Amino acid sequence: MVRTHGGYCFHREQGSPPDYCVPSAKWPCASGEKYYGQGPMQISYNYNYGAAGEAIGVDLLSHPDLVATDPVISFQTAIWFWMTPQSPKPSPHDVMVGRWQPENRDRYLALDVTISLKKASWLRMTPQSSRPPSSSSDDIIIGRWQPADRDVEAGEIAGYGVITEIIDGGVECGKGIVEPGSRDRIGYYKRYCDILGVSYGDNLDCNNQTLFGR
Repeated sequence: MVRTHGGYCFHREQGSPPDYCVPSAKWPCASGEKYYGQGPMQISYNYNYGAAGEAIGVDLLSHPDLVATDPVISFQTAIWFWMTPQSPKPSPHDVMVGRWQPENRDRYLALDVTISLKKASWLRMTPQSSRPPSSSSDDIIIGRWQPADRDVEAGEIAGYGVITEIIDGGVECGKGIVEPGSRDRIGYYKRYCDILGVSYGDNLDCNNQTLFGR
């Protein structure tokens, strides 16, 4: 989350973001509203605002600014994102707790096949439960998420790199190099692991991962 909004300095996406409105029968965009990144997890797109709002009982499609202006709603959406699998992605929670295990095809394309980061499970405590076969970020960290064979073949091996893919994979992952954004995330992650005296685990980057669903 620190990387996502500049060390907690920004509660809204910086620059001139688009409206992040895509066609959706279930989560149609409200007239005049924009769904750019807001809150601790900088959730974006109408389908995320709609699903998060349904989970917490708030109409975020009509009132997306509440994610930035209401502190309770802001962190509720962050917890929702962390704990909720969104197919084909596991929840970050499932990855971190070891619940998600990659399939064989993910392992074949990965540089490092070690599944780890279980020691950091307590850093990401809130489970998401509505995105099978994907999982929450915390589930990934504590080993609750177990990648299937297809995940392993795509380089999706449990570790912090899968968290980056879930959060911003289209921009930062699968390019054969560690993108600046991913490098920042890893740096923040290591900083807090050092402060807490816990292991980083392995598989910290996502440079050789094939994006979920591809």
